[in-house]
Amino acid sequence: MSTAVPNQDPNPDAFDAAAGEEASAAKPRRNWILPVALIAVAALFILSLVFMLGGKDSDEASGDLTTSEQQDESTDAEAPAEGGYVDDSGQQEQELTAFPTTVDDVEEMTLSLGADSAPIDFVQLTVDGTLIPPEDVSRLGWYVESAVPGSQGGVGSTVITGHVNHQTQGQGFAYNFTQLNVGDTVTIDVDGQPAKYKVTKAPFRVAKGEDMPAEVNDTSGENMLVLITCGGEFVGGALGYADNIFVIAEPA
Repeated sequence: MSTAVPNQDPNPDAFDAAAGEEASAAKPRRNWILPVALIAVAALFILSLVFMLGGKDSDEASGDLTTSEQQDESTDAEAPAEGGYVDDSGQQEQELTAFPTTVDDVEEMTLSLGADSAPIDFVQLTVDGTLIPPEDVSRLGWYVESAVPGSQGGVGSTVITGHVNHQTQGQGFAYNFTQLNVGDTVTIDVDGQPAKYKVTKAPFRVAKGEDMPAEVNDTSGENMLVLITCGGEFVGGALGYADNIFVIAEPA
């Protein structure tokens, strides 16, 4: 899945497009605004990814991520995911390249759901303003402008995204996001230190193009975890799926 930020170039102080390196962790990393369509995560494809910062409009000013796909405004936002519904009539096709980066004060992350786990890569916006999960659907991506998992105080949300599936790779680890229930535990290991979260809002879907859930762009509240992938009706093409699937979890 990818998130486009139209008409806005990435902050050169945040990362070097040529070297693929992020700026020092000492610099604030909360100027993001995840339009969480981002993730359509699941989307390797997601038309213009799921998170799109509105060009030079109110979205850009606030720094919130928004979706690049525009759909009928009559679509109900946060419609129930019906058990994490993901249409099995097809799988995502488009290949998009993530923009890997590094963070000075964090080396490794792994997300675990029960006995299953997936390594987490660190991702940043591409030069054209798109946030894309790792191409390998068995891996996940942490948006480095969001909070480090387990951080204390008013740091806001941690955003993790991944592809739900892919035509040549099969089911992605992020498919598991769509099967979570309230009370389930999600553990993120950060350099050997586990940060545990409990699901407080079961999978729900928002049509690509609709406003992102408030939790996605929270930069000042208590730390919570936002998981994002794609789902809903399979529509094919660059869009892949019609919706983004979100799961919200709070520190256990």
